[in-house]
Amino acid sequence: MDHINKANEVPKGGHEHLAKLLGISTAEFKLLKHEGLQEVTDSEAQIYKYFIQFKEDNPSHILDKLDMDANHTVYFSASEFNDGIV
Repeated sequence: MDHINKANEVPKGGHEHLAKLLGISTAEFKLLKHEGLQEVTDSEAQIYKYFIQFKEDNPSHILDKLDMDANHTVYFSASEFNDGIV
């Protein structure tokens, strides 16, 4: 069973990393309203993915660049954060 942990603030240095993963500039990322970076863990509390959910009222020209699902959510594998950003 998946477990979703509380939203985390984007850690220091994380804005640049997330912007790169999303394919947008850091300046564009900083304009977006979101629920914070969240972890998804398995039953043994091992993180296997992260996600970030964006608010619908963000600038559409930026949202259009993102590979989001219908809930304005983008998922990342845990390996995309192996450099210690999270």
